[in-house]
Amino acid sequence: MDDNKGTSLILTHTAKGEKMMNAVSENIKCEQVYLEQAARENPSLLRSSVHKQNRDIVLKTIESENFQEILPLLQVKQPQRRSKKEIIKRVLKKLCGLG
Repeated sequence: MDDNKGTSLILTHTAKGEKMMNAVSENIKCEQVYLEQAARENPSLLRSSVHKQNRDIVLKTIESENFQEILPLLQVKQPQRRSKKEIIKRVLKKLCGLG
């Protein structure tokens, strides 16, 4: 189901997570797979991915809530009207190699 349109894997670990997944499953494209298949397609599920060079600096900056200092580290243009939540999402996408 690799369509380059979004999340590739959702794992549920609790009854609450299963209930939430069941609530949205009719409104999204999804299929249930065995963990072995999921791990084959998502290697980071079993082993850590390679850290990018500025990772530790970015994480320390996030912890200090100094969001404006993070953007230059990631070479992201500073948004004019973005909330802290939007900035964090963009930073995390960049760290994961998605942005």
